[in-house]
Amino acid sequence: MILETRNLKITNKIFKPDDIRKIFQDIEKEILSLNEVNNTKQHSKDNLDESSNSRYNSSYIHLKVNAIDGSEYESESFEILEKDGILDTKQIYSIYFTFVDRKNDIQIQITLRHTNNDYDNEVSIKGRNSIWVNGLMKKVEENINILENQSTFAKKYGFLICIIILLCFTYIVTSLPNLIILLLPKQLISTETITIQMPRMIFYTIYYSFISLSFIFPSIYLTEKIKGLWLSVELQTGKEYYQIEKQRRIKLWTIISLIVIPTILSIII
Repeated sequence: MILETRNLKITNKIFKPDDIRKIFQDIEKEILSLNEVNNTKQHSKDNLDESSNSRYNSSYIHLKVNAIDGSEYESESFEILEKDGILDTKQIYSIYFTFVDRKNDIQIQITLRHTNNDYDNEVSIKGRNSIWVNGLMKKVEENINILENQSTFAKKYGFLICIIILLCFTYIVTSLPNLIILLLPKQLISTETITIQMPRMIFYTIYYSFISLSFIFPSIYLTEKIKGLWLSVELQTGKEYYQIEKQRRIKLWTIISLIVIPTILSIII
């Protein structure tokens, strides 16, 4: 007997409640068809809620969903994924699914995690019927391929983002003295001239270099934070205001529009 295993890594995708349901609906249909092939009692969708004793003794389903608020939900059916249920009301950070049919040597495992790790999300299908294994995997791949892609811009151009942040820091800090002078009353400003005992070019080179070096690590830190807003796999579940990364991206674009772009234009002009 030869067992074939197909594995599918999932990266740079955004899962919404209906996307998750569609994937598991296809899995559910395959499980029902297996029961028919084995001449077992016909199962409707509602019958999947029954205990394992009413199902195949040689097969079982285990579905576990973890919410970001610490709640955990487990079931031996697909009830957890129903419309207007947990997926639509809670921010989910992980879904673990296992189906085992010992009689047919079949195993299906699905792991979906709200994470920036490229290796945490996977679909694995094992069985001795190669046609069945590859057919089901093809359906899963088709469902995943049509999902909204996660932007990879921040990951690809992290160095450029870091440079832009560093330039913004440097420009703002070096502009502060002039701003303070403009805001001070004229009588507080000394009319005495300060003589710099070194060439102007050398002075400004040292001055700007010192300021830039002071903000290298803060710039790197902020760059990593920005890159983390675009997760490798993002589960956009629950109410929109619960979707932390999405809301932070909106705030980031606001900051870019109001501060970063004007600063860059000031440097260029």
